Amino acid sequence: MNTTNESRNMVVSRFDETQNIFYLKSQDDDSVQYAVFCKLKLKGTVAGQQCTVDISKPSADYELHRFINPYLNAQDDLFKINYNDKNIGYIIPFTALEDNDNNFDEDFDEYKQAYKYYCVKSFLECYDFPNHLQTSEMQLNDIVETNSIYVILYKPLIDEEDFKIDNCLPSFALNGYYLFPENTKPSVLSLVHDRPTDSEFNALINTRYRTNRSGTSIRIKTYKNILQLNPLIELFYKKLLIESNEPLHRFIVLYQIIELLIDKRFRKEIEDIFREKDTLSNHKLAKKINKITNNKNIINKIFENVVFPEKEEITNVMRDFIVEFDSEFNSQSPGECLYELRNLIFHDYKSLLEKNKHGEIASLVIQCEILIHHLIMATYNNP
Repeated sequence: MNTTNESRNMVVSRFDETQNIFYLKSQDDDSVQYAVFCKLKLKGTVAGQQCTVDISKPSADYELHRFINPYLNAQDDLFKINYNDKNIGYIIPFTALEDNDNNFDEDFDEYKQAYKYYCVKSFLECYDFPNHLQTSEMQLNDIVETNSIYVILYKPLIDEEDFKIDNCLPSFALNGYYLFPENTKPSVLSLVHDRPTDSEFNALINTRYRTNRSGTSIRIKTYKNILQLNPLIELFYKKLLIESNEPLHRFIVLYQIIELLIDKRFRKEIEDIFREKDTLSNHKLAKKINKITNNKNIINKIFENVVFPEKEEITNVMRDFIVEFDSEFNSQSPGECLYELRNLIFHDYKSLLEKNKHGEIASLVIQCEILIHHLIMATYNNP
């Protein structure tokens, strides 16, 4: 958050574990300005040994980011962040930041509690405290967006000096985690909330996202400069996916990535033809140009390197949906399936309404989104 004339940042002077209070002071004054109540357990027993969380590390060693996840946002949805086969941080929902009376000594996890402490400390030291606050005492949940999920990283564990969270956003999004910047509306949360009785949709969410609950960590990868070099992809991951909750609109957003990569591939093909044009006969030159102007040919090429376990299953789901409107469609290409879906949704939505299929669009769009994340990662796989 950016400090303004009407707000200011504070620093944590100490944490009183007995009273569960973070005391904060201004950056240029030692007097305590605020007291924030937050129940955190920093001592416990592990294998019969008393353990105490080390809170002496500098805040600068940690990096905090706010995310949301419409599928994994329960109190128990805490995960270690695995990067290059090393745990470099933690994913902590707001609802899990504070401990409760059900956190018994035998469940004490020094590693997790340390990340909780530095997550809260980092948040408080970045928060813009309004100058006009009527009280100097508050609860943590008074100042935190309750839908927030925090990603807290311990930078000394990250080997690359140029590591950036932005370069990891595709792999976070593949697990349902979307960066939640300031001044964005997390409309995507209603994508699930609006469908509590849709058994097919909820079964899909359980299969595609909530299976993470059977593990303890989420693996991420980095894709160098993917957002910095691609303004549309940056907008896609930092705004459009977060603010889009209507399935049709979400499909349009997803298809913009297809259009971007088609254009990228088309330009590459044109450059290749120009390089060899003097060695080609007029007939072969015309044939090559005609081939690259065929959208189906180009869209098939951009999916050539996309490989992941659910690819065939998702392609079959799209194909089966299309066949209900075009019995002669038999392509096994994910690119062609997306292209035909696009034509159906953009040009013949009336048919979806007539066949009462518009309710299936939400599940279909979830599958398409997974495919698009894999497409982006395969296209920019340059770690």
